[in-house]
Amino acid sequence: MGVALKEEDHPARTPLCVSQVLWRAERAGSQMGTLCNLIYRQQGEVGIRRILGVLSLAKKFGTAATEDACAAALEMGVHEYRFVRRYLERGPQLSLSGFHSEDEISKLPGVRVIEAADVFPGPITGTYAFSRQTVQRNLYQIPLH
Repeated sequence: MGVALKEEDHPARTPLCVSQVLWRAERAGSQMGTLCNLIYRQQGEVGIRRILGVLSLAKKFGTAATEDACAAALEMGVHEYRFVRRYLERGPQLSLSGFHSEDEISKLPGVRVIEAADVFPGPITGTYAFSRQTVQRNLYQIPLH
């Protein structure tokens, strides 16, 4: 697979060798190391810049959050730097184990609990549709002879 890099894509400084970059990724976290190795295996030399991007995300967002994002990428089978970046940028950071109660969900910013059985999102944010039914019964006393 011969991929030629454009002149503007070459870094200004002499880059680290591939093994050093992969070693740094593995030291940062096991999920990051696994993802970066997969990126390199699939993309070769072009993948090095993406691996460096994953390492810079760890500096920007923290190792734990980046490790969670890499775990999500691996779980979904998406071995891409862009996925990890978007996962981190779109917060809030949600646990991969999911929610354990309605109380956890209601504490998220922007969440509003609607007490109805069937709620459907409307055409714009903040608009919802739900059905409401009432039953009215009239009881009459009819004399029987």
